[in-house]
Amino acid sequence: MLKSIHKVLFLFWIFLVQNTLAQGGAPSCAEFQANFEAYQSCATSIPFQNSVGGNGETFNTTCIEQNFQGPTWFFIQIQTPGEIVLQINQVNNNGNGTDVDFVLWGPFNDLSNVCSQLNINNEVDCSWLPASVEIVTIPNGQTGQLYVLLIDNYSNVPGQITITQIGGTGSSDCSFLSSVEITDDSGNEITQTEYCKPETKSITATIDVTDFDGNVNDLRFNYTWFRNNVFLTTINNSTQSTNTLANIAETGTYRVETTAYDSTDPTVDLTNLPVSEAEIELKFFVLPDVSIQNTAAAGCLSSNPVLQGTILNQNQFDFLVDNPIYQWYRNDVPVSGISNNSFTPTLPGKYNLGVKNGGCNEVISNSIFIYATPQVSILDNASICDNDSFTITSTIANSGNLTNITYQWYQNNNLLSGENTPTLIVSTAIQTNNSTETYYLEVTEEGICIGNSNSVSVQINPVPVLNTNPIIIEQCDYITPNNDGIATTNLTEAYDEITNNVTGLTLFYFLDSGLTQQILTPEAFVNTTTNQTIYVIAVNENVIPNCTSTTVATIALTVNPTSLSTYPDMASVCPVVNQNYGLVNFSFQENSIRNSFFGGNPVEITFYLTDIDASVKTNQLTDLSQVPIGIQTIYTRIETNNICEGVGTFQVEIKTPPLQNSINSIALCENETVVLNSFDAEGLLNQNPTVQTSYFSTFQLAESNFAALNKNIPQAFPVGNNELFVRLFDTATQCFSIVNFSIAVFPNPIIFTPNEISICGDTVSTFDLTRRNNQITGGNINYQVFYYETQADLTADNFITQPNAYESSTNTIFVKVVDPTNNNCFSITSLSLAVVTIPGSLNNPAPIERCDDSGFYAFDLTERITEIAGPSNLNNIVIRYYQNFSDAQNNSNSFIQNPATFTNTVSDFQTIYVRVTSTTNFDSETGLACFRVLALDLYVRPFPENNLRTFPYYICVDENGNILKEANIRTLLNETDYTFEWFTAFEALPGNEISGESSSTFSTDIEGNFSVLITNTSNVALCSSVFNFTTIKTLAPDAVTVSPQNLIGFENQNMITATATPVSLDYEYSIIPDLWQDSPVFTNIPAGDFVLRVRNKFGCDEISTTFTVLDFPIFFTPNGDGFNDTWKVIGSPIIQINHIYIFDRYGKLLKEIGQNGNGWDGTFNGKPMPSDDYWFKAVYTKDGIKQEFRSNFSLKR
Repeated sequence: MLKSIHKVLFLFWIFLVQNTLAQGGAPSCAEFQANFEAYQSCATSIPFQNSVGGNGETFNTTCIEQNFQGPTWFFIQIQTPGEIVLQINQVNNNGNGTDVDFVLWGPFNDLSNVCSQLNINNEVDCSWLPASVEIVTIPNGQTGQLYVLLIDNYSNVPGQITITQIGGTGSSDCSFLSSVEITDDSGNEITQTEYCKPETKSITATIDVTDFDGNVNDLRFNYTWFRNNVFLTTINNSTQSTNTLANIAETGTYRVETTAYDSTDPTVDLTNLPVSEAEIELKFFVLPDVSIQNTAAAGCLSSNPVLQGTILNQNQFDFLVDNPIYQWYRNDVPVSGISNNSFTPTLPGKYNLGVKNGGCNEVISNSIFIYATPQVSILDNASICDNDSFTITSTIANSGNLTNITYQWYQNNNLLSGENTPTLIVSTAIQTNNSTETYYLEVTEEGICIGNSNSVSVQINPVPVLNTNPIIIEQCDYITPNNDGIATTNLTEAYDEITNNVTGLTLFYFLDSGLTQQILTPEAFVNTTTNQTIYVIAVNENVIPNCTSTTVATIALTVNPTSLSTYPDMASVCPVVNQNYGLVNFSFQENSIRNSFFGGNPVEITFYLTDIDASVKTNQLTDLSQVPIGIQTIYTRIETNNICEGVGTFQVEIKTPPLQNSINSIALCENETVVLNSFDAEGLLNQNPTVQTSYFSTFQLAESNFAALNKNIPQAFPVGNNELFVRLFDTATQCFSIVNFSIAVFPNPIIFTPNEISICGDTVSTFDLTRRNNQITGGNINYQVFYYETQADLTADNFITQPNAYESSTNTIFVKVVDPTNNNCFSITSLSLAVVTIPGSLNNPAPIERCDDSGFYAFDLTERITEIAGPSNLNNIVIRYYQNFSDAQNNSNSFIQNPATFTNTVSDFQTIYVRVTSTTNFDSETGLACFRVLALDLYVRPFPENNLRTFPYYICVDENGNILKEANIRTLLNETDYTFEWFTAFEALPGNEISGESSSTFSTDIEGNFSVLITNTSNVALCSSVFNFTTIKTLAPDAVTVSPQNLIGFENQNMITATATPVSLDYEYSIIPDLWQDSPVFTNIPAGDFVLRVRNKFGCDEISTTFTVLDFPIFFTPNGDGFNDTWKVIGSPIIQINHIYIFDRYGKLLKEIGQNGNGWDGTFNGKPMPSDDYWFKAVYTKDGIKQEFRSNFSLKR
């Protein structure tokens, strides 16, 4: 709502001070808080520009009821302690006064976060008067205190504000404080702060005097210079706002402290001037003298060179200032990523080091050249024949980094004179035939850096040399037809004669001397003529490339017709055990034929299974040859020096042995037995009836038929794999076979008798049987453990399905342990289960309830000990009380130490957890004693609430003492939860009961002392309270008059007085609804019609009358909002208004208003008049006498 003239009647004036002289405030609190030092104010009488337009900021104040119209923010700092009275005056740009308001907050010690502290609690003074002059009072300012002053341009018209001190013994700080900055000696900003010795720099301190509102020539300036906080020089009382520190040449932080003051201001305290300061850091660097060295012996990359930079004038450096930056260059191009004085090159080239020290230009060092080591490789290992050559070639991988190279070849690490090219030709000219030599190449760069290649080997192989004399072979023609001169001959039997006994050669046979008709199967060559020449060459295929002979050998082949001879048959033999072949003593047969048919002459006798084998002399039979089962015809070849003498035959039989039937292996558990003859059926399946079985523990025993096992009785075998051998003997052939099978005997699980499981419970508990698994199995993770309730369940394998949550009373169960890794063999044991009793009651104890308004009470928790213990013997249990359930559950030491005097820690209601622990019963798995946790509820009930008055209850009477209304006492408590007993006299003493009074209310017309006893029956605590009260009599008003009845406010202070009868101090008065006062006198009453009300303070009665005040408003706001849009005299019916004339400040008549006019709307000739003060003259008639009244009012827009 708009500020009203009524506010003027009730304002309290207060003053606010700020901290600087620079008149001109911040447009918002946010900007003020961000830089409050710039917005200091003091009472200088120097006008400053006001603000126009709000910014949306809102603050709660005691007087301003609208958003700020044009706020300006300052701070004031107290210099001299005491009261300070300031006058704020605002005028527009035409010099006319305009409405100004203010709010003052404080005092503060710091303004860094002040906006959040600007509230009613910190408010000192506030005004929203419709005036251009406001008075601000600081009641008791103390030196250094800070105040925040908001001046609001309520008129929202541009203009100026002046602040003047008009009273008080204190003062605000009006010393001049302005910022200082450091520039160069030309006044320009210093952008370069680093220099290279012997350069120097001059700097200038410049003080900003633009905020000084007086004569700048009256200012005096003091300068004090520091370097790194060490005093340099000082200049006092200078008339110049600049001061120069010349020719600086040392690194440091240069700081200047300045003060300034108005030399014409006698209030300035020269010993306490505000200080401004500025600083700048300047650095002066030494120009480096740099050199680099190679720490390696040579300038080759292969020697891992390290380039080390050295600053020769390092001793001149200041380690706090000089910080050289290193940059390496290769071939004058910067090397990235290297920023220290040591560098390991990875590429050849010219290297330099550049050093940059702060403001000095970069210095380049001497140059060092690094050369690449040739990276040479040669190709390749080779093998050649002695009539060939091989060229070794070289490749240099880093040839692009090389500038001047030379070559040198080495053989077996010996220099090859004259071999100085990139290639080397290897032949028998430099290497011995049938040898292998190693070669490498040495390449040198710039005569310094040597690179050696890999090594290669070259092998020179000799060409085969053949026997050039003809080789004689004579063959027998005994295969039908045996008279045609054609036979199959093995030409390869002449290998040794052809090659001169050189092994490892491959021979190729040809029908013609031109070597075009190759014999593809020389080991079974069939001649085409009786006498035939064969041509042979040799190739060494063991070397690459293959070396071929340069000469050709010849074979002279002759085929002679021959008839087969017949020799005596040999005796039959059994085959080798379990084999499909037999061994024949051909040596015996050879001697027998030689002696019987050739008179013992040393002819060569050989044996073959086929006639072709005998013809080509392949697959010759010996005593170790595997002769297949059955009757075999053996071909016998008689020969002397490759000349076939004849071929004969004989027979020998290899008998058929018993079948080697497969017998299935079996698996047994430890201590199980088996009868071996149960395997006879498998061993004799499909055998001849003459075959018999016997069993042995080893193959050797079976083979020798020694120590046979008794197969007809049960046999036990040790744990492990038992391999048995069955001898199958045929009595008809006397031959036998041996077969084997296994009996795997697996151990039963090794188990241990488990400890009893004891679990706390009442009658039944849940057992985790698996907790004994590890003990039973001894930790064997391969075992499977099964539990059974009864022997019958064990027999039926009806195991417990949930052994980890098995509910049971005290019992003994059975345990079977199975080893699935060992044939599922198992062992049996038992496990005892015991349910041990949990102590304490099965039910929670009854709550304990006590009375106390604080919500807290000292309880004796032990009073429920019998309920808590239940059937348990108190000598066998320990009872502890806890505030936290988890503490009780965990048996924490945080139990209540003194349960007999425990005061609840939670107001009104708290649950205490009681742990009852057995001293005799324990859980075998946890080792913990059996326990139970019960809940004990504690209630602290409040006493009945006292809703009675602290002052008397009143009985209304008239002036004659007649009862108009009884005193009515109400407890405001319901009768469902409470009982009530009323008493005469205080403290509800027995014998003073008021008969029949038991409700929640009580009425009486008797003066005196009374009491009521109230009991809360809604809980078992039955909390009771006694409340005392008093009744007295009071008068009710009967009549009231107003003096004067009608008031003309033109000439007086608008005061009326009310008179009520009968007279009583219990009355209060009001002319404004809901606003009552004890005094019957009203002052400063605005114009209008009023109702005066009088009532008994204690509600007995209320009467009223009316009166009228005629007066005029001191301002109006014709803005069309429906409030104060016109100006006119109010209350005019009590007099006769003849005319009202309205003038502007220059006396020009603007409006004439009659008795019943609507008032002035603020216009003249239809145009709105500006905000300003206007004058009026009222001509009126009172009591028949014509009178005149003049005054002024304000128009506000």
